[in-house]
Amino acid sequence: MNPHLSSITSDAASATRSKSAISGFLILILALLSATCAKVVAPPGGPEDKTPPTVLSATPHSHQTKVPPGNSFVVSFSENIDPRSVNKQFFVSPRQVKPPKIKIHGAELEAVFVDSFSLDQTYVITLGSGIRDMRGNQLEDSKSFAFTRGEEIDTSFVSGTVTSGDSPASGVAVALFRNFTPSAMGEMDSLYPDYFTMSGSDGSFELAFLPVDDYFILAFKDKDNNQLFQYGAEDFGVTTRELHIGSDEYDNLELRMQEVDTSETTIITALFNTDKALKVNLSRKLSPSLFSGGLEHVRLLSAADSSLVSTPTALKNPTGEKTKRFEFYFNDLPAGDYLFSLGFDSLYSDGRDAQEQIIEVSYSDAADTRTPSIEGRVVPEIIAPWETPQWTYIFSEPVSIDTNQDSSIVLTNSRQGRANYVVSQPVAPNELVIIASIRPVKGERYTLTIDTASIRDFSGNAISDSVLFDSISVWSTDSLGLLTLNIDNRFDSLYDGSYFLRISRLKGRDYWIAATKPDSISMELPAGDYIIEALTDTSRNSVGSLYPLRFAKPRSFYPDTVNVRPRFDTEGITIILE
Repeated sequence: MNPHLSSITSDAASATRSKSAISGFLILILALLSATCAKVVAPPGGPEDKTPPTVLSATPHSHQTKVPPGNSFVVSFSENIDPRSVNKQFFVSPRQVKPPKIKIHGAELEAVFVDSFSLDQTYVITLGSGIRDMRGNQLEDSKSFAFTRGEEIDTSFVSGTVTSGDSPASGVAVALFRNFTPSAMGEMDSLYPDYFTMSGSDGSFELAFLPVDDYFILAFKDKDNNQLFQYGAEDFGVTTRELHIGSDEYDNLELRMQEVDTSETTIITALFNTDKALKVNLSRKLSPSLFSGGLEHVRLLSAADSSLVSTPTALKNPTGEKTKRFEFYFNDLPAGDYLFSLGFDSLYSDGRDAQEQIIEVSYSDAADTRTPSIEGRVVPEIIAPWETPQWTYIFSEPVSIDTNQDSSIVLTNSRQGRANYVVSQPVAPNELVIIASIRPVKGERYTLTIDTASIRDFSGNAISDSVLFDSISVWSTDSLGLLTLNIDNRFDSLYDGSYFLRISRLKGRDYWIAATKPDSISMELPAGDYIIEALTDTSRNSVGSLYPLRFAKPRSFYPDTVNVRPRFDTEGITIILE
């Protein structure tokens, strides 16, 4: 064969093989593209799972009697359960010496008891609302199941709501103690409750299948998930009464959460200022109401002669909020060195250890040249016709006002000219309250004029030489409607004290009204929508205490929003206390 021809033939064959390879590669790509385009699929993922798990079944089932001998309790959920969420949310009553062993198999929970179920014993299994699925969704409410090997099962129950402020509190422990009433601090930090559950997402709770007996109920924020209440470290709430299961029904209990700080209080600093007030800084906040019984627990002992003891004549803002800063005022105090003593043991009545703090202070009777100032004012812009016009001014230090001058204070209204008033200096020495001695007229406007030069501190320093104007208006007839309501006290039919009503206008201010044992109460209110609350505690502090034990005072909200229309009567409103 011609060598040249042979070379050409070889090159042609090579080119053919190359084309075939390229063609095959292109066919493979086209096939893959065709397969991909032939089937349209959704991207991975999907909508986020926000559905809480539910309980489908339980074995033994709830209310079951004549349960066969055994030691296993099984619950089936609607979806797989996170095993980490179960151990602190599984409760058995009566409490077992050794807790059952918990096993999780996907959507199934099995509790294996150490011993077989006892005859004639009601077992109550509670699943806390903190149990969650693999996406973190929790049960909406705690679930309880009761069963027995005997013929009968206990059927009594208590239910209600846990609240913080006026809002539902979820995930709060609710504990029931049988034949127990706390009397001293430290009694409950090692006492496991006989029955236990957790409040649901709406604050509701239920403890069911209870034997007839007397109980004490307590709600608390179980921070360490050990079912033990730590007073001073965990918020708590008490009910309005003792529970006598079997003789009464309890299906609307309210447990209002509160906080008590039992940590030791220390005095950080104590110094006299230029206004001759002793300013004391503490390590934590205290309520000024602790001093409401008197200031004899606050003392200055002369360093030169310990028998010379002075007590304050007044406390600044004795009705204010909790604070770390207190100001005490002493009259006619000689200059010198003192020991300031604050006896906390006398201020508390909950059984904590007695404590007294002492710190050295010095007092100089140097001339006070500091000008007082107005730190705050409480003057409503508009009031209801049954309210009294009242102006409250809060000053930087104790003051007095010279009312001998005709022009020091002038009260006028828009039609009648001058009006009468009363100047009152309440417990707080740094406050002045001016009260109109009139019955307000609907639609009127009352203006107070004060010559501030007549307001002076105890050293004679005047606030200023200006004039202060403040006005208060009264709702007019055209904007008012009449509200008539009744209080049905089923909690204590023999109660003969005062009721307090809080009438909260959804777009406006709250009105507090006191009434003594009324069959009905009628009042004129500005038009609008209201929420109405009734209490039996005239101090308005109705949450109770644990040490010493004081039950909460009952209160009730009218279940619906009440609409008041101008020039119309709104009747048929009954608030039930039970």
